[in-house]
Amino acid sequence: MQQPTLTNIHIRSPEDAHKVFYAVQLGLLPEITRRLDAQERKQLASGNVYCWADKPAGETHTFEAGGSGQSTRAGLGMQAGQPPAYEFTIERWTEGLSWSASRIRE
Repeated sequence: MQQPTLTNIHIRSPEDAHKVFYAVQLGLLPEITRRLDAQERKQLASGNVYCWADKPAGETHTFEAGGSGQSTRAGLGMQAGQPPAYEFTIERWTEGLSWSASRIRE
């Protein structure tokens, strides 16, 4: 079973999520190697954040985070001391509850 990237944390803003993604990019925090399976989703707990790479065909490298807090997605274009050079959107929320299909597109 994969361990969370971070524990006892609450993502309060997109800036918080950017910091997590950047720390994973630098290798300061562990990256989850794959999306969570059904058993792992059942083990999600408040304060746990899982950050994994998601690279659909034709897109740039992205990270996604899941947990009991805010789930976010961002590309890797961040330079130290500079604002991110990419669009920030919520792509997928993983919290262990069934709400709807995760791949719905407008």
